[in-house]
Amino acid sequence: MTGSIKSAARKRVGTVLGKMRTRPAYARLFLIEDTILRWGAALLRNDLHDPSFSSGDSQLVVIATAGSGNIGDHAMLATVLQKAECRTTVICNSAAAFSQSLESTPQVTWIELPGLLDRGLLTRIPDAWKFHRIARRASQIGVIGADVMDGRYFPTSSIARCSILAASQRAGQTTAVFGFSWSAEPVTSAVTAMRYLGKSQSTLYVRDPISRDRLVSLGVENTVGVADLVFSLQSAKHSDEEQGSTVVVNVSGLVSGAGVEATVYVKLVDELVERGYTVLVLPHVIRPGDSDLDAQAALRSLRPPNASVDYIDRLLDPLDVKAIVRKCRFVVTGRMHLGILSLSEGVPAAIINTNGKAEGLYSLFELPNLSIELDELHDSSRLVSVVSQIENYGLDSLVETIKSNLPKVTSLSAQNFTWMEYDSGDKIARTDRGVQCPR
Repeated sequence: MTGSIKSAARKRVGTVLGKMRTRPAYARLFLIEDTILRWGAALLRNDLHDPSFSSGDSQLVVIATAGSGNIGDHAMLATVLQKAECRTTVICNSAAAFSQSLESTPQVTWIELPGLLDRGLLTRIPDAWKFHRIARRASQIGVIGADVMDGRYFPTSSIARCSILAASQRAGQTTAVFGFSWSAEPVTSAVTAMRYLGKSQSTLYVRDPISRDRLVSLGVENTVGVADLVFSLQSAKHSDEEQGSTVVVNVSGLVSGAGVEATVYVKLVDELVERGYTVLVLPHVIRPGDSDLDAQAALRSLRPPNASVDYIDRLLDPLDVKAIVRKCRFVVTGRMHLGILSLSEGVPAAIINTNGKAEGLYSLFELPNLSIELDELHDSSRLVSVVSQIENYGLDSLVETIKSNLPKVTSLSAQNFTWMEYDSGDKIARTDRGVQCPR
């Protein structure tokens, strides 16, 4: 009986806390807390003695997304570091999560503050204090926004990002949110935080026109329409390669976690093989909780590898993913950034719309909406129908439309970086660039 009472009490507390996180007052408390910490840090003129908390001479501080086991998170940070022309400090949960393929980026200092974004008002204070002590020495602070700003994943994380930037902007620093999207159903507390951030004159780079329209309708100021960061990710030059007959399929752990069975993908794979394609199943996220590897293992047990179906069972570098999709006919994915990497190579992608944000991506390319809603995946018919939709429109026509719009989209993506200005003495020559990657 005692155990059941404790369990009920925990559930009740969790429900109360969950409701509290969605209310405007919760966002206002974060804004007050970060403002106090920021001005407190400004009053302390002495540099920190602990070198692990020093940003050195960094002019730019970048707050990364989670990173661990996620190709999209890695690609976004790699793009920012490619574009930065000054010494940069990266704030992250774990530096080891970003240890691959950053060799051509500027000199980087990595600082781990795992409690900064995802913890409550009291438990985040130690890391928030460290952040403001570090960041006060930089002139520019940027947050990689992606799809974590509207509170749909975790309101606290969205609010903390806004709160940190608003406090820094009010203190005289230049701040921005790199390309992000916004749901049609944002969490109320995240809306409050975003409105405050816009009023503080932080620049909000919104990565698709539909998301920007949603923000403007909510009264959020200082938005700029751009495209996703990863459209600016530079890879080695390559000659035009003839596309084969391969279709890349991603079995997302996020989608399977929403109750979509592996049998839905079985019929998709069978349909593709029947139409003469070969299938390559590619994971995009491998981590505890929503791993694509676990989800695709269920498919693999039903459709083992053969001459027409193959599986990759490890996390690839973003540039390796670009090289793979460049040679394929099209992509079906439950992960947004796999779709973005595909489109950046001129390859059509059908994206499962887990948070109502994929349709804006297609509008940038003047493409038909190839997104698939989660609630449409109760059986295999919708995934199979998207193959027919792509073929009926015409693969060559889709590719031509993508490639004709890609220069415009790439130009929009480049606008994410226009706020980063440097004195000539702060710039790092590209030929001298190097990065101390965490190992």
